[in-house]
Amino acid sequence: MIGPGENVTNVVIRAVADKTNREPVDLEPLGDTIDADAVDALFANSSGNNLDSLTLHYEGCRVTIDFEAVTIEDDARPHVPE
Repeated sequence: MIGPGENVTNVVIRAVADKTNREPVDLEPLGDTIDADAVDALFANSSGNNLDSLTLHYEGCRVTIDFEAVTIEDDARPHVPE
C-alpha cells in the first residue's frame, strides 16, 4: 500500500528489496533504470493524467505501480546476452 505523501519510488525500492531478500542499499539505484522524479510526480497527483498503472523491470522483477499499491513479480523476460 502506498501511504499518503509517500514517494512511490521509495515503496518500489523497499518492495523489490523484500522480494529479492536484499537490503535496499544493495540494489542498483532506481534512478539508473527510470526517471524516479518523474515517476513520483506522476503518482503524486492523479488529477490531470490518464495513467492507470506503470510497469517497469528492475533488479530481476516486474514492478507494476498503480495509485493504491506496488506489485512485484519475478521478471519473465528472456535473457538477451550483451
